[in-house]
Amino acid sequence: MRTRTLLVEVDDSVRTSQEELAFAEVHFDAEAVEPFVRAVWDAEAELSAAFRLRQRYDESVAGETPESDPLESDAARRETLRDIAAQCTDAGRRLDAEAAAFDRLRALERDTGAALDLAEACFRELAARTGAAEAVLADLGRRYAPSAARPVIGHVEQAKDRLLFATTHLNRARQSTDMGDPYGAAPHLRAAEGAVSQAAVFVDGVERLAAALAAAVEALPVALAGAEAAVTDAGGPLERTSTRMPVGELRALVAHAAAVLAGVREEMAAGPYDPLDALRRIVRATAPLGAGRADAVLAAALITARSATAAAAGFVTTHRG
Repeated sequence: MRTRTLLVEVDDSVRTSQEELAFAEVHFDAEAVEPFVRAVWDAEAELSAAFRLRQRYDESVAGETPESDPLESDAARRETLRDIAAQCTDAGRRLDAEAAAFDRLRALERDTGAALDLAEACFRELAARTGAAEAVLADLGRRYAPSAARPVIGHVEQAKDRLLFATTHLNRARQSTDMGDPYGAAPHLRAAEGAVSQAAVFVDGVERLAAALAAAVEALPVALAGAEAAVTDAGGPLERTSTRMPVGELRALVAHAAAVLAGVREEMAAGPYDPLDALRRIVRATAPLGAGRADAVLAAALITARSATAAAAGFVTTHRG
């Protein structure tokens, strides 16, 4: 439980740093922000490694890893938890080491009023993208099955809510700035920056899902053909199959995978379908047969994994404390 808390806390810190750095990078030259960019990148690397370890740990506890996996022993699992904690601590230290210098850099930005100009420019750009995302979402509804767009349903409305919030605080920050009160403007500016950043995550989610669905449509025929070939091979003569799996179990898995693949092919021919879900079903159905090693199925697994990871990251970013 402690490692879960650490992961969430450090993830929150990294994402907040990313948001603030995004604004600073636009205003200052590359040399000025380079130490902070490097610190955030290093922290991201530590955090990603910690998340991968946590995933392996959870899979080993749930019995989803091979018997040969080094995390099968309790001692190895305890060591993994210690490694996760250490990497989280290192990630936090990398951010803390540059925090004071970064605060001084942003103070210069606020003193000149450039931060407010930048936030207003980002707001205008994002408002235009939000309108475009609404059209993209409508197109997804026409092009695919209802389940395809479900992960981003409500994203445009959420983005609009954040932009409305940002409008209020940008107006107040501008009023304070015009009255010569930078200290009064600062909290409103920070609130607006956070709202704009979160709105961008919602809009990014719509754009990213549209791209992922298009990629899935392109990959699906090849993945399906590759999976069907792998299933046919798995159901061949027993001397060509794994000796570790009972014959009855193997036959059941082959039959299930064949049924799933046939269902996917029927959906593709019938009309609007959900290509990402189709890829996920192909990967899940063929994985027990070792078909995941086939290039086409592996490519399908990567597409679905990236989509799921990006969606989870977006959820965390927009639902922080």
